[in-house]
Amino acid sequence: QRSYDWETRTLGSDHPQTLGTLGNLCVCMQDCGKAVQALVLTQRCYDARMRTLGPDHADTWASLSGAATCMVALGKDLDAIPFLRKCLEAQTRIIGADHNSTLSTLNSLAASLRVTGSPDALALSLSAWEGRARALGPDNILTLTSLDNLAQAYLGNGDASRAAVLSRRALESCQNTLGTDHPTTLMCGNNLAQALLELETSSGLAEAQQLQQHAAETGRRTLGVGHPTTRMFDYNLTDVMTTRAAVRARRTAAQLGTDPAVAASQ
Repeated sequence: QRSYDWETRTLGSDHPQTLGTLGNLCVCMQDCGKAVQALVLTQRCYDARMRTLGPDHADTWASLSGAATCMVALGKDLDAIPFLRKCLEAQTRIIGADHNSTLSTLNSLAASLRVTGSPDALALSLSAWEGRARALGPDNILTLTSLDNLAQAYLGNGDASRAAVLSRRALESCQNTLGTDHPTTLMCGNNLAQALLELETSSGLAEAQQLQQHAAETGRRTLGVGHPTTRMFDYNLTDVMTTRAAVRARRTAAQLGTDPAVAASQ
């Protein structure tokens, strides 16, 4: 913040160095959980870069993508989609569909489309994963993130079996390359648990509870109790435990010919 204020006074608000520092400030604010403030500054940076550099400059794309990232962090995926589409169109046209930056934008767009329930999410998720696997290799962390996103797209389409297979592949690769406590590994474990939750097999629900337990405990230790990701892990752990108990009650009731509520209390 201090560097940005000084450069604004001495170089001017539209100087490339000032805008670069403003972009870095936006990233820092977002990392600190200040997505609202980061969005305001990112949009200011984008407007200035559009005015001074033009729509096809790489720094302009970075600001456009940054604004979309802030929107996603605020749960505004629907608002982020037009920004991501515009950024993807420019990157594909200028640097090519297989460039890392283009694939990153494609992955983000696919994820936002999935969150909003768009039927286009699955095809774009598949393209993002295939592109990253081709460009970066199958075990790169970005490729594994795209693989897990693809699994979530299948889950959103009602194919929990396919989602579980892909999430398990992503989880095992993350465990081998990143370790069991890495944030990406934990998210893959969380997502596999969600697929297993949908399948409702006894062994799958037991594994889902173990995965969510590990994610929740590690989140509390490494991120803190109040972190949004930790809260999500805790919520999902409770959901798995509740579902597991309900499934047991239904199966017990079916065997005994009693009401599931009565079976659950026994």
